[in-house]
Amino acid sequence: MRFEGVDFPSAVLEAQAKGELVILAGAGVSKPPPSNLPLFPALANELANGTVTLRDDEDVDRFLGRLPTSLNIYERTRLRLSDPSSKPNSLHRDLLKVFSDHSSVRLVTTNFDDHFATAAREIFSGKCPELFFAPALPVGNDFTGIVHVHGSVRKDPRRMVLTDKDFGRAYLTEGWARRFIQDLFLSFTVLFVGYSHDDPVMHYLARGLPPSEFGRRRFALANDEPGSGASWENRGIHQIPYSGAEEHLQLREACAKWAELVIATPLEKRERIRRIVSKPPQPAGEEIDLIEAALADIVLLRFFKEHASGVEWLEWVSGRDAFRRLFNPDIQATICDQELAHWFAHRFCVSHANIALDIVRRNGPALPWPIWNEIVRQVWMGMKTADSAGCLDKWVPLLIASQPSRGLNFLEYIFSECRLPEDAASAILLFSHLVRPVARAV
Repeated sequence: MRFEGVDFPSAVLEAQAKGELVILAGAGVSKPPPSNLPLFPALANELANGTVTLRDDEDVDRFLGRLPTSLNIYERTRLRLSDPSSKPNSLHRDLLKVFSDHSSVRLVTTNFDDHFATAAREIFSGKCPELFFAPALPVGNDFTGIVHVHGSVRKDPRRMVLTDKDFGRAYLTEGWARRFIQDLFLSFTVLFVGYSHDDPVMHYLARGLPPSEFGRRRFALANDEPGSGASWENRGIHQIPYSGAEEHLQLREACAKWAELVIATPLEKRERIRRIVSKPPQPAGEEIDLIEAALADIVLLRFFKEHASGVEWLEWVSGRDAFRRLFNPDIQATICDQELAHWFAHRFCVSHANIALDIVRRNGPALPWPIWNEIVRQVWMGMKTADSAGCLDKWVPLLIASQPSRGLNFLEYIFSECRLPEDAASAILLFSHLVRPVARAV
């Protein structure tokens, strides 16, 4: 689905809807105003206090590791990132809003600042998710809350993961961060926000990532700088690109739109879908993306069913994978499949029989049980309506030819409602089919 020009994969939105999404937030989240906190390299130069300067080709953690202990980098980091003038920004709030309430938040951050907890209390009426601080981390495959995987300004600053030695303990020798990250990625869909592919922290996080074929899917909302996509893919992470212009404004606007959709009430979502389907489908854009997403969301799909009655929407839906799967005999039908099949049959199979038949023939030859059952039931019910003239003769040959093994009863109902002489042709076909002997295993 597209938010402000950023294409969010369906896997991310589905994981969010099912409560299976974890957001992993980096320093980039706390950079925009009014947070105004530095990224890791800038922080390192501040801590060096002019004694030495970070080289372009130097790892930040090693640079910090060679600073003299007299600089007291841990306490000064705590003071710098506890600046009372620094406040949570819109990204902190919007990333929390994609969770339904404080008890369902699953957010992991490598940041030391306390902005997510502060924003959570604002959003959730004073309630805050459970907080975890390194090295006392929860079980990675079963947790809710906000996890400070590298430490926090709220705790002893000596627990912060800053230098190469700290990272070595966290991810190698003691390994508590690595174990948490591995379990996390094996169990959840994870979305990185606020990182670049060459972020120093990513070098260590990547060591904790299990091979992608053994874990859930991983995504990164990341600046679309040249070559970045390949760099993310090499880490087993799919990039969701956005423009980094204007201080990453597109990222902030996209997350705001995502949060807006999530927190909208059912009535607000219903009204928005009603407005969209009251006019013909658009070639592209956020509105059509919402309807695409609705085909896989049972609540939104029912709103779509309620209001989408034009044949132009039938033509649009018939080209979507969600509709084409109705004709796949190998699928296990979901509740969304059943609702979509009912919408097709109820809205179009009698009142727009020629168009509906053409769509069935395009998607055939299989007519599996869920859609066959809905069509035959609507044809039977439509026999009592004024607009059913000629409909029976169009559908009966197809329904007979594609009848599933358990689909006999409704054909009997249709036969019992046939009127003579107007339904004679269909009645003869049905009678011949119904009295034909069928071999059954004993």
